[in-house]
Amino acid sequence: MKKLLVILLTLSIFISFITGCSQSDVSSSTQPPSSTPSSTPSSNDEPDNLLPLVNEPLTLEAAVMFNKFAPWEDNLALHKLQEETGITIEYRIYSESEQVSLMYASREYPDISLGLSSTEAQIEAIEAGDVVCLDDYMELTPNIKAFLEKYPDVKTQVLFNGSLYAYPYVFLDEVSYGIRDIWLINRMWLDELSLQMPETSEDFLNVLRAFRDNAGVGTIPQDVIPYYLRYDRGPIGGIYDVICAFGTYVYDGTYGIVDNGKFVFQATNPDIKEPLMFLAQMYEEKLIPVSMFTDDSATYYSVVNSSPPIAGCVAGYHNGNNYTLGDWFYPMAPFQTSSGKKPYTRTQARGSHNPFAYMIYKDCIDIEAAVKLADYMAIPEVSMEMQWGIEGYAWKYNDEGLPELNPDWVRDIEASGPYNGPDNLGFALLSSDFYVNPSIELEGHRAWAVYNTYADYLPNPTFTYPRLPSGTLDEMDQARLSDLNEDILMHVQTTIGNWISGKGNINEEWDSYVEKLDELGLEEYLELQQKKLDNAFANN
Repeated sequence: MKKLLVILLTLSIFISFITGCSQSDVSSSTQPPSSTPSSTPSSNDEPDNLLPLVNEPLTLEAAVMFNKFAPWEDNLALHKLQEETGITIEYRIYSESEQVSLMYASREYPDISLGLSSTEAQIEAIEAGDVVCLDDYMELTPNIKAFLEKYPDVKTQVLFNGSLYAYPYVFLDEVSYGIRDIWLINRMWLDELSLQMPETSEDFLNVLRAFRDNAGVGTIPQDVIPYYLRYDRGPIGGIYDVICAFGTYVYDGTYGIVDNGKFVFQATNPDIKEPLMFLAQMYEEKLIPVSMFTDDSATYYSVVNSSPPIAGCVAGYHNGNNYTLGDWFYPMAPFQTSSGKKPYTRTQARGSHNPFAYMIYKDCIDIEAAVKLADYMAIPEVSMEMQWGIEGYAWKYNDEGLPELNPDWVRDIEASGPYNGPDNLGFALLSSDFYVNPSIELEGHRAWAVYNTYADYLPNPTFTYPRLPSGTLDEMDQARLSDLNEDILMHVQTTIGNWISGKGNINEEWDSYVEKLDELGLEEYLELQQKKLDNAFANN
């Protein structure tokens, strides 16, 4: 076994909230990281006093979400974790968020939960005294304590009313959070039709028209989808890459950004009219699917990962069909538009993706053991396996003794499941400074595209709405904000959907659309959103 020492991670993160849309520079200085991590993995001797974590075998029940990429009960990294620590984990697996809500409503808790994301219910459980406050256990968690002290911005995000009630899932990797989706175009089809990579919005339309008009020709299927996207509030596979290409930054269907420390609601920014009309034109010409308004996430993933492809252009986190490896897709930069503005590529909010990733409940059979288990999982070597899976598949130790990712590894649901890590459905504290990622040199890969295709289009600092700590508004304000949020975003989503699908006219209806938002309480909504921001960072 490898000696598991406490390693201080050295990646610095900075979540900046004082940005200006009009003055902000687009980053042109993004450079690939060094090929050698700044941290060194530990040696092969295991200290006698570290493992097992308990004197007698112990079983903890853990509530988790169904993980199709890394089934809990068959996961080799988790099997290894349990063998090393002497703690067996029994899983209470939920497949729907409603089941998680019922667990919190019933107050029938397991010992711990991993990766659950039901923020309002979790806050209610904290306020009811059902969750263990972890402040008094910091002496048992040297790894977690060191990590949070190293990254105070992360620590700010994960506190609730100034106290720690859960250990966060944190994965600090520029390749992961530097951008949201890579925009992929089917370069095989471009080559077959003797077309060039589109550089302008008109080029893009003409390429999509060519895909549509050549259905059934060469490798283009008869049921081709020129550009696949789905209409959704979430950031994945949506319309927001198109809006950003026109120089108006929108991360997702909340339309909220941070501009120079101020909350800005882009859904009332007249500059979104042009990209929405562009989307309406694509819809009218059947370049994007009619089903975009009803497709669920399963359909999206099916289309994006179809092999051979049925789409000419998609946006996704990974390039599953890498052109340079003999297949199809290639990263496409945002096109230039008639707006004359510099295009943007969306960046993800940095920090903790789930501040309540590892919770311990008041009736836990052994609170100290559960705390020690979390701290053991926070050791970089162990977090490496919690994120990427068991050594020897998605990663291995290279000749220099450094963890190195396998660029050929694919998180396949059927074939690779036991070898994958739980990823963001589990718990890990990990920085990319700890390992080598050779995919940065692999043309067409997401890691390569971050630095070679999208670096010039990343807003610096980012406009993406930050990850905020819980409890920044009192109960009354939070309830009011939730009500306003639902009413306002429903009106936005419905109206913009109608404009894209040709059921309305954006220029004729714009003023009445904004007036309706005012009637729904837009001014109060903006005030509460700003108050939430101000309270979150009042002491920073």
